[in-house]
Amino acid sequence: MKNIYQKKATKSLYLALFLLLVGLYLILAFALTNPFNQIETNAVLKQTVLPDILLTLIELVELVVYAVGASFVLFAAYRPYSVATTLSLGGLYVLCALLRYGFMLVNIWIIYGNQMFFHRMLEPNLIFYIPYLFLDVCYIALILIFAQLTARRYYRKRSIVSKASVLLNKAADEVPTVEAFYPFKKIFSKKNPLQVCALSIACFLTLLNIVSDILSIRYAGILEAVFGYSTDLLSGLIFYVLSIFVFSLLFRKQEKLTK
Repeated sequence: MKNIYQKKATKSLYLALFLLLVGLYLILAFALTNPFNQIETNAVLKQTVLPDILLTLIELVELVVYAVGASFVLFAAYRPYSVATTLSLGGLYVLCALLRYGFMLVNIWIIYGNQMFFHRMLEPNLIFYIPYLFLDVCYIALILIFAQLTARRYYRKRSIVSKASVLLNKAADEVPTVEAFYPFKKIFSKKNPLQVCALSIACFLTLLNIVSDILSIRYAGILEAVFGYSTDLLSGLIFYVLSIFVFSLLFRKQEKLTK
């Protein structure tokens, strides 16, 4: 019975991640990037606020993608899924990233047609997307390593406390099970490993954005810099809140499967 539930839960996890990522990438490619590229080639519309709005929406959807990928991997690492399942989720994330750039190429083909696309645009766009795909692979690889290391440390600590509790004839409540952390009683608790991991990743991404802005000298004035760095901090906060939301959805889905 346990094996049947495990297989059902694993398939559900794969399917949910795939559908979410593909849906988000379709929105990115056809609902946001396509209009943005067309506006950029229009001298009149380019001077309006539309490019900034679309660019903000593109960055927001990309943030959702990062949060979804990290949340699924962390959830699998801390729940009773095998290491192979967690790694497979990382592989599925990369596969969906490949689909994303495939959608982008299809988008360009639709706009420019066969002759223009295959003779002048296919090769440069492929070369352009390779670094971004590499960054996607690096991101999920770091999340996988981080998730496995922190989950192993957590369960090792719990095992030690449980054994010590048996010897001392006490309850092992110093390191509670992951199930005890849901539903979330606080927006953040340092005793909740999932929340700690999500916040750690959010802080890491925020720091990367700030360093990137500093190195690229992106902001001309002090007010613009303050606004830009505040946006980076807000992005980190949104990432954390999204991660908690995805964790909640995954726990609820798991509860339904056990009924």
